[in-house]
Amino acid sequence: MTHIDAGDLLETARRLDAVITVDTQLGAFVADGQPVARAWGVEHLSAQDERQIRRQIWLSPERQLRQEIGFGLRQLVDIAERALSPASTTPPRPCRSSIRSTGSCASW
Repeated sequence: MTHIDAGDLLETARRLDAVITVDTQLGAFVADGQPVARAWGVEHLSAQDERQIRRQIWLSPERQLRQEIGFGLRQLVDIAERALSPASTTPPRPCRSSIRSTGSCASW
């Protein structure tokens, strides 16, 4: 999942007088047919409402930086690790742990 149009999703929830929860985290893999959202407080969603909710949650075969800042920082950390290491070895442990802690700060 690469993007959630939160404003439009909120408007849909208001119109349906429901609570819509997104049960999958941005950047997570979504299997074919896997539910990613639920509408609470609605007995039955029309096909049109289901399509509208699906349009507000974007799925893509690749992760994107659009709403997932941690992914971009993870890429920068990977680049920094490679830049610090000789071609045949990994960087010394102190370098790796300090770089990784920088990346983990973004996930807070």
